Amino acid sequence: MLDPIILAGMIFTVVVLAMIGGFVLLFPIARLAGQALEIWIENRGTAGEMQAALGQVRRELAGMQAQVERVAEQQEFVERALTRDTPGGE
Repeated sequence: MLDPIILAGMIFTVVVLAMIGGFVLLFPIARLAGQALEIWIENRGTAGEMQAALGQVRRELAGMQAQVERVAEQQEFVERALTRDTPGGE
């Protein structure tokens, strides 16, 4: 069994290293998020610009939805064809 003092020292070291590693990893992300928020606040634009941008996003999403539905139909067709052509698939 380890001495409790040695075990406490190990735990303290791991906790300190985790805190330093977390700071090193998360600080740049938090700084970039803050900059993005600041830019977003400065460039909010008018309601008309926002509605136009939102409309564009909706159109793009509708196009993507149509593509996904086409791919799903093609996938179903291929699966039906494969099940029909395999010897125990009927």
